[in-house]
Amino acid sequence: VVLLPMYKGGRPTSFRALKLPVIPNGSLFFPGSFNPPHKGHIALAKAAVRSAVNKGFSTRHDVKPIFMELSLTNADKPPIDPETVSERVHKFLELDDLPEQWGIILTRAPLFLQKVSSLQACVADTTVD
Repeated sequence: VVLLPMYKGGRPTSFRALKLPVIPNGSLFFPGSFNPPHKGHIALAKAAVRSAVNKGFSTRHDVKPIFMELSLTNADKPPIDPETVSERVHKFLELDDLPEQWGIILTRAPLFLQKVSSLQACVADTTVD
């Protein structure tokens, strides 16, 4: 599931779930349990965006999108219940200084290799012939 923040008055107030999980080509992914999400997560996400831009990784957009990936299943813990997932996701709305282009991705991929495989299938092919 891809969740995009909806803004009102310059602040994110809710999320919109995409009907199809499409992710822009060139996006970054930041996996975590986000229990709870905090300013350290945001600082790391923004540092990842700056690093990618500084290293010349191009994107079609002026600002590189970053998605926080929260897996509902974990390799060594019980699955996260829906209420807990909702609480964690909505805590992002309380954070300040979020990246300019961001979103949340919910997966059922507990292992990194599984995350890569499932996320690659959602990346939009934006190559031009």
